Parts: sequence; C-alpha cells; structure tokens
Amino acid sequence: VIKLGTNDTKPQNWKHSAEFAADTKAMVEEFKALPSKPTVYLCRPVPVYQTRWGINEKDLTEGVIPNVNKIAKETGCTVIDLYGALSDKPEMFPDKIHPNAKGAAVIAETVKKAIAE
Repeated sequence: VIKLGTNDTKPQNWKHSAEFAADTKAMVEEFKALPSKPTVYLCRPVPVYQTRWGINEKDLTEGVIPNVNKIAKETGCTVIDLYGALSDKPEMFPDKIHPNAKGAAVIAETVKKAIAE
C-alpha cells in the first residue's frame, strides 16, 4: 500500500512536481517486479483542511490525485480513496493536516476493505 502526496505539496518538494509521476511509477514498478509479485495499491491522500507548513489542498487535488489516478491506470494498480473516505470530516484533523485516532481508524478500515475485495 503506497500513500504519497501530502508532504509532496510543500513548496520545497512540489518544485519537483514534474518528477512526481515518474518517480511514483518507478516505485510501483519496483514493487511489482519483486519475486513475490505483491499486489500494489495506490492511495489518494487524505484532504488538506488548511494550508500549513506549505502543505496545501490545491496541489493535492490538482496535482497529486490526478497523477495517482493516472499511474494506477498505467500500472494496473487498485486505487484506495482515502481522500473520499475522509472528506467532510475536518473534526478528525485537529491540526487540519494529520488525522487523529478516529481518522486513522477510518484510514485503516478503508485500506482493509480495499484489500479484502
């Protein structure tokens, strides 16, 4: 299960946004090429409820998520939608970026359900 993107939206990281898709795809292909042939899942990251530390919703929704969707399609990975699972749940993000225990439980249940399908 690969969940990237939130910290990638920080300006010091997102200045390399042109490399995000290629680097993520290379990571997926490395995992898929392992002798054990694991199933690889890509996650849409959780929402950003307030810009903090440079982490922002715009780059997440306009950059990261479309790239995750594209890479999943190109590599045949299943997408786990953590963004959808935690949308409209700002109370689960005390600092508006990181989920609390209830938010983490939603993440765990969402991942568990996707893997079980």
